[in-house]
Amino acid sequence: MEAGYGIGHVVLALRALGFRCIGLDYALNTVRILNKVFPDVPFHFGDIRDLPYTAGSFDGYISLGVIEPFAEGQERMLD
Repeated sequence: MEAGYGIGHVVLALRALGFRCIGLDYALNTVRILNKVFPDVPFHFGDIRDLPYTAGSFDGYISLGVIEPFAEGQERMLD
């Protein structure tokens, strides 16, 4: 899973390499656009501070440059 996928390029690249990758992002308009352009790719809407998945749902988690800007710190997201 990639959280904060932006334009989705990492999710798309990983899927092209054969990984079953999904994306989670808080930019609803971007999520809607990507879902229209790539209807078979799971681009989800959500907040990384409250992941809508159960623990252990993924083998890996990628979040490039997403957690640093939060004023309350990164502990909650890293937990």
